[in-house]
Amino acid sequence: MPKIKGPDLGRRTAAAIAAEIAALDAEHAPRLAMLEADRAARPALVEAGDVDAIEAHDAKVHRAETETEVHTARRARLVAEHQAAEQAEAHTAEQAKRQAAYDEARTAADEAARIYGEDYPRLAREIAALLIRAGRARNLVKAANAALPDGFGPISTDFEPSRGRPGTEARSEPAFKEVRRSRSTGRELLTYASGDPDVEVVKVPAGFRHHPFVPAVPHVPLSADVILPGVAWGDPWFWPAPAAPSHEGR
Repeated sequence: MPKIKGPDLGRRTAAAIAAEIAALDAEHAPRLAMLEADRAARPALVEAGDVDAIEAHDAKVHRAETETEVHTARRARLVAEHQAAEQAEAHTAEQAKRQAAYDEARTAADEAARIYGEDYPRLAREIAALLIRAGRARNLVKAANAALPDGFGPISTDFEPSRGRPGTEARSEPAFKEVRRSRSTGRELLTYASGDPDVEVVKVPAGFRHHPFVPAVPHVPLSADVILPGVAWGDPWFWPAPAAPSHEGR
């Protein structure tokens, strides 16, 4: 499986280039300040009229301006290199993220193929076998209870979980609520002091509580609700068995 290539080990990092830019600016800052000071000093030299001093001053300023030009060009190259490094590092990080997601998805796909191709058929056969055994037990108990030997009572079928629910009729019953009441006056209190001995808690009628009708749900054996289709179209069903429903009917 192809892997995403890592960063070029010979390429400088964006952090290293940014540090070089900062160092370059720090080194040039005093020169730039001196250049500005020298430029500001020229009118005084002109006023003094010393041509030699002016020419020496102008040569010094010209050299400083050339150094500034070199600094600016070098800095521009570093800034461009820094931007390219940032883009390359962002691309590498994004590709690493995508590679991790791809590897996770590839592993999940392999697992899903194993689930459908191996795990599900095996577990479906095991569940179907369990349902067959449970159904056989239910039929044996039903047959034995229909022809009990003398002196024996019916065998309980409590081994099969009840999947039904009894219904309830609609009904109403009195409802009550708790209120605070004054012992001395018998009146309900909306405000009261905590711990006041004159305050008592009593229950008073509050209408009726209505319970709606709930229909009964008949018991359905677990095996009747289990559906274990084949893996692919046209494959025989694992359950129901042996007469599996058609695909068109579901």
